[in-house]
Amino acid sequence: MKIDSFKDFKYISNIDQNENFVVYHITTVNMKENIYEKNIYLYDKKLKKQIQLTNSGKDGYFTFFKDGSIVFSSSRNVDSKKKEKLPKELEEIIYGDSKKEEKEIKSRLYKINPNGGEAVEFLKSEHSIGKFYELNDNKIIYTNNISAEKLDYQDITKLPFWFNGAGYIYGNKTDLHILDENGNDKKINSDEIEISDFVLNKNKTYAVVIYSNNTDVMELTNYIGILDLSTLKIKEISKGKVHYYADFIKDGIISIATDMKKTGLNEDAKVFYFDIDGKNEKQISSDNIDIAFFNSVGTDARQGEGNAVQIVDDKMYYISTYFDNAVLSSIDLDGNIEEVISRNGSVEGFTYDGNDFYFTAMRDLQLPELYKLENNQEIKLTDFSKDLEAVNLSKIEEFNFENDGNKFVGYVIKPVGYEKGKKYPGILQIHGGPKTAYSTVLHHEMQFLANQGYFVFYTNPRGSSGRGDDFSDIRGKYGTIDFDDLMKFTDEVLEKYSDIDQLRLAVMGGSYGGFMTNWIIGHTDRFKVANSQRSISNWTSFYGVSDIGYCFVDDQTQANPLDNLEKVWEQSPLKYAKNVKTPTLFIHASEDYRCPLEQGVQMYASLKMNNVDTKLVIFEGENHDLSRTGKPQARLKRLYEIQKWFEKYLK
Repeated sequence: MKIDSFKDFKYISNIDQNENFVVYHITTVNMKENIYEKNIYLYDKKLKKQIQLTNSGKDGYFTFFKDGSIVFSSSRNVDSKKKEKLPKELEEIIYGDSKKEEKEIKSRLYKINPNGGEAVEFLKSEHSIGKFYELNDNKIIYTNNISAEKLDYQDITKLPFWFNGAGYIYGNKTDLHILDENGNDKKINSDEIEISDFVLNKNKTYAVVIYSNNTDVMELTNYIGILDLSTLKIKEISKGKVHYYADFIKDGIISIATDMKKTGLNEDAKVFYFDIDGKNEKQISSDNIDIAFFNSVGTDARQGEGNAVQIVDDKMYYISTYFDNAVLSSIDLDGNIEEVISRNGSVEGFTYDGNDFYFTAMRDLQLPELYKLENNQEIKLTDFSKDLEAVNLSKIEEFNFENDGNKFVGYVIKPVGYEKGKKYPGILQIHGGPKTAYSTVLHHEMQFLANQGYFVFYTNPRGSSGRGDDFSDIRGKYGTIDFDDLMKFTDEVLEKYSDIDQLRLAVMGGSYGGFMTNWIIGHTDRFKVANSQRSISNWTSFYGVSDIGYCFVDDQTQANPLDNLEKVWEQSPLKYAKNVKTPTLFIHASEDYRCPLEQGVQMYASLKMNNVDTKLVIFEGENHDLSRTGKPQARLKRLYEIQKWFEKYLK
């Protein structure tokens, strides 16, 4: 695997189907233009072949309409340049009446016949159209994603005031609208609420809406409401929980939600059912079964995923993380759970119409592929992974180990061209989250490092997803039981793989993995070199600066810096920075508002003042997701810096 191999791959995501076709996105990397290009493809069920449907490279959300056509949003022919704009009062002072308000077209929807033909413009809008459904009479119902105007100053009166991937969010809002073919547009919800998601019923008469109050401090819980499309009124039917998903089922509503009372923000959700008027709410899933809904399996070899929940025949089908894999299951209204797809790896998205079951998945050391499920067998329909034939891959080996009464799986990737009896450096990788999971899926970064002559090893310590609330709950325990698990794992790896040079070890990780890297170098000198990315170093400043700090610090440290500063500081890696002797590379993005830049800067400055060899690389314009969805050239530069830093100390 080369440093830039990710640019040569095709990434499938977002699948849907009708009786004749499966439709999906293919994302490719344009390294020279430093962009990702996304087009719509079809799989013809009868001809059993893939067909490229669009080629603008700018095609987004799509859906089938009742006439069999595919309607999609696209940024082709849309002016995406941000324009400086002052408040209207100041514009009048500067320009007087000479400046006329011009309506900017922000969204265009196109319609295309999957049987052939060119895409034609269907609707256009001055609003930013997100998710949409077809209504009757050539109307659509859609989310309008309002973005704050770009100014040379910021008025801040709310919390959070910025958000990772969005920047300053004062003035950002998502509303629900109806638009007809003549351009007549009507906003549905009031200014007091903000829309998170919505689903239309089959008869197109009602929609179930997840929304929150538009408050000065963002609330942690949200609401479910029913929108009557005849009156355009939203009636509240559930509150007091955080709802991740809601849809119509049978004569009522099904929801994935949690009240967070057991294990806080990272608590596994439960399944609830209630009448359409909000009465007779009952929990369907058992308290004895923890389900980690959605896909928490990490990788840098995907670009988007897909539909994770769907209602079919009074059952809810869903993707969840089970131990180290993302699997697909179903639950009925009596709480009976059935496995549908449970192979090792990661189910990325699926579509099921009651007859045909299609899904995308990562299997073995392959890219995401399209599959059909027939008689409980996975039939692979695409072969994007043929591009991997041009690179060298090292298989992932597994072993079991125990620590403190818990069982774990350890993963090891040997260097490409490994020779038994020869000594090699080793790298411990730590995932983010902490409630995510490593699996057996392809990682470009790990395989690249293996091609550079390193053993790469990783596991899922306590705090990880897929093993229930008791396992994932490390609130107030950061740097203790998880540290013990990682050190025990490292001991086990070194015992089982004697060709790893114990004097040439590296540790690296991002986000929570960056926190643990910072923590580890302050508590042990066993690693010769370290790489800390998008990290947390100081919970006390994280509290006021991170987009989630105001709620995450209280929850995860079980303390508030305003009330118990010492407890928060005890759990901060920065407190132990004076102990660090390990040369450390810090990588951070200037627009990372999840783990803000100041977190990496504080650790860097502390090591610098203590004469520890260190380097800080800041990526301008990038955010917390740099390693996975950052601009291609930035991703390349990031790997180059890691490669050179490790070579300096391990080769």
